[in-house]
Amino acid sequence: HVLLRFGSAPIHVAVHRSLDPLLRLVVPTVERLVRVNHVYSEIGPWLYQKTLRRKPTVLTIASEKGDINPAYLDHVDAITVQTESMLDRLSRVERWRKKSSLVYPGVDLERFRPVQTTTPSSSASPKVLFAPFPRPPEEIDPRGVTLLLELARCNPDVQFDLLTRPWARGDTASSFVRSLVEHRRLGNVRLLEGQRQRMENLYREYA
Repeated sequence: HVLLRFGSAPIHVAVHRSLDPLLRLVVPTVERLVRVNHVYSEIGPWLYQKTLRRKPTVLTIASEKGDINPAYLDHVDAITVQTESMLDRLSRVERWRKKSSLVYPGVDLERFRPVQTTTPSSSASPKVLFAPFPRPPEEIDPRGVTLLLELARCNPDVQFDLLTRPWARGDTASSFVRSLVEHRRLGNVRLLEGQRQRMENLYREYA
């Protein structure tokens, strides 16, 4: 959703994937300015496979779509995954198992502390936010969506909100989950659609 954007807090550059050929020239130069590369992407990010060669690299597999590139996994120095299924998948190869670790996504509690408010009334309903939502149906179970729907069924007094966002190449998971919600008549589950410019504002609604 961004062609080119620069920011200073924190310092960042956002570039659309259509400009990848240009970035192939830029990334090696930027790599000289850092001590460690941290790639937060799918299993085999094409751009960084081709460009990051000089400094230690940590790969965080944020999306499990795509095929494994054995040469790239051999090249990176550490691998972080977010699901047990992905850890099991990599652990089948001994050299990848040794440098893989499981870290569940979380919220920075130094930035997002619960807001001090008056005691809620007995009629106030607890709310649970799940974000980000998976794109393909294959990630629904590994990412815990199935478990959340079961929790919603067992806890009808708790509101469960699942945050989705538009994808350039479409989204098949949200329609699948929406049909499950309707079939199971889960009135306490909502799919929130649309982009959020500042996620911390949304997080604070659930603090």
